[in-house]
Amino acid sequence: MGLDHNKLQQKMRILTLISLAEASTEILFSKIQHDLQLEPNQVEQFIIATLKTKLMTARIDQANKKLHVQSVVKRALSRSHWLDIRKILASWRLNVRNLKDNMNEAEHVLAI
Repeated sequence: MGLDHNKLQQKMRILTLISLAEASTEILFSKIQHDLQLEPNQVEQFIIATLKTKLMTARIDQANKKLHVQSVVKRALSRSHWLDIRKILASWRLNVRNLKDNMNEAEHVLAI
């Protein structure tokens, strides 16, 4: 199919690290190394590359060889997530409608 094995492997590793970050706010370098099948000297560089994707925000603790996860983009949304998104969008829609009505009313008053 002409796919680049190295690029696919890199993407799978990023997704694996994202999954680890969803499960825990603190991840040992040794776990990242083991789960992602990296060499010890590749762990920090890989974390930095992952952070550049903006799929997660985290702090590297070099002294303790840990990653402190601050936020992570969800890989999959559950039904409750979709319902929350729907509720937020409905609220925004109502607010925009109210704003439009208020602007039309103000325009009407100013025209008089």
